[in-house]
Amino acid sequence: MTLPASILKFSKRLVRTTLNRVGYDIQRLSQKMAPIGVVDYLAGADPENARSNRGWLVEFIGPSGIGKTALFDEMVARRKPEHGWLTPAESLCWFDQQPVSAPLHDIYEKLLLLKLQEVSLLAIAPSDKYRLLAFFNENLQLDADLNRLELKAPVVCHDGLFHNFSSCLLALDGDDPSGFNRLIQNRAFVHCSASAQLIAERILKRNAGGQARPHHRDLTEQELSVQSAKVLEQNSDLVARLKNAGSPCLDLDMAHETGRNIEAVQHFIDSLTSLGVVWRPDFLGTAISTKRHDYPDADALPAVMEGNR
Repeated sequence: MTLPASILKFSKRLVRTTLNRVGYDIQRLSQKMAPIGVVDYLAGADPENARSNRGWLVEFIGPSGIGKTALFDEMVARRKPEHGWLTPAESLCWFDQQPVSAPLHDIYEKLLLLKLQEVSLLAIAPSDKYRLLAFFNENLQLDADLNRLELKAPVVCHDGLFHNFSSCLLALDGDDPSGFNRLIQNRAFVHCSASAQLIAERILKRNAGGQARPHHRDLTEQELSVQSAKVLEQNSDLVARLKNAGSPCLDLDMAHETGRNIEAVQHFIDSLTSLGVVWRPDFLGTAISTKRHDYPDADALPAVMEGNR
C-alpha cells in the first residue's frame, strides 16, 4: 500500500522531531559510574547481549482498558521485599546519573518507524498524534535503558514494549525474525485477556472519569467492543509466536478477582527467579524505598554488592 504524500511528509517530520529528541550520541551528565556489582550502564548495547547479563523483564500484554494498570498498582501496594521484583522506575534508580541521551539500536528504530506510520493513519487530531508518538518514543527509550542495566533482579512492567508495540512487533517478526528473537531475550510475558464486552465497559467507566484515551474518545460501547476484539486477536497472535519461540508466558483472565490474579503473577515471577539469582530482602528493601536516581548510601553498598555477585 502506498501512503499519500501528505502522510509521508507528516511522518518524516515526526521522525525528525522524535529522533532529534532522543539523540544518537552517547552523552551522560557525569562519567562517574555506579559501583561495580550494583549496576553497569551498557551504552548502545545490543538488546540480545545486554539481556543475557541481567534478570528477567516481565511484561504485561493486553488491550488498553483491560485493567493492567489497576492490577499492577495493587501488586505494588501488596508487594514485600521477599517477592523479589522491581518496577522499571525502581530499577533505574541504580543509575548513578541518568543519561542525557542514548543511542537507539537499529531494532528500536525499525519499531519506531512502523509506529509512526501506524499513528499517522489514525483519525485523531494532529496534537493527539504528537502526544501519542512522544509517549511511544519514551516507551522505546525506557526499554533501551532497561536493556543497558546489568541488574539481576526481575523487573515487572505493565506498560512496556510488547504491549505498546504489539502490531509493530508482529510485523518485525515477519520481516526481521532475527531482530524479533533478539528482543525477546530474557523476557517473560503476562497475557491479559477478557471478553471484548467487559473491556468496553471498563473503558467507558474510565472515560467517564475524565481519562479517555484519544483512540477511545467519542466511541460507543459497540465500537469499543469491536476495537477491543481486534486487539485481543492481535495479542493472541503475538503471544502464540512468543510461546513458539520459547518465551515464558502466563495467560491471565482479567475477569477474575484481583487478589487471585496477583497470586498467579507472583507465582509466575517466582518460577522465573528460581532459575536464577536469589536476591537478599535487604537489597530489595533498599531498592523499593529508593525513589531517587542514585544508588544507596555507603553503609548499604556492601549488602547490595553481595547480592549482585
